[in-house]
Formats: sequence, C-alpha cells, structure tokens
Amino acid sequence: SEHTGITAPYATHRRRTQETLQPLAERLQLPIQVVDAQDVDEMVRQIRSNSGGVVLAAAHSDSTVTILQSLGTGFVEPIELDDFDNLYIVTFDDAGRVRFVSMQYGASTPSSSP
Repeated sequence: SEHTGITAPYATHRRRTQETLQPLAERLQLPIQVVDAQDVDEMVRQIRSNSGGVVLAAAHSDSTVTILQSLGTGFVEPIELDDFDNLYIVTFDDAGRVRFVSMQYGASTPSSSP
C-alpha cells in the first residue's frame, strides 16, 4: 500500500468512513482529512484542491454518486444502501478531461433483490 501514491485520504465525519481509511492512513502516515458528510460541495472542493496528487475518499451511498458527478464523470448508477463493494477511480489528464472507472473489490455484496 505504500506504493499507492496516495497523498490525501478524505473521509466524512461519520465513524464508518474514517474506520475504513484508518489502516491505510496509519500505514502511509497520513492524517485523514474529515469533511462533513452533508457538505458534498466541500468534499468536491477538497478533492479538487489536490491537483497532481492521488486522493482516496470514503463517502456514503447517497453522496458518492453526487461527488463523482460533480467531478465530471457523467451519469453514475445509484448505489444501494446495502452495497459496500464499490471502488471508483476518477483521473484527470493535463487538459482536464475526466476518465472514470467503476470496479468492485473484496467479496461481493449480497443482492437484496429476490
């Protein structure tokens, strides 16, 4: 994980997102930057303020889609409340164009649909 290049970990003020990032932040010896979960605009501003860096942000199902779209990804499928295995990568090239990749990690979240 020290080869991730992460320069700024962000989490919301909710304990769960901070606990998600804590092991990596400790290993990288980086403080977790905490942003109010309701202040999506501030989270986007903080992420954008790290131009040239690698940011890791942990957010919630209701705000992650808004954050991604505010970064310029275009439409993003809504995230179900019980869906915890999403990983989104947003990159910007030198011209400011956005590249967006959606992946899953770990064990799949069991589907809540019948």
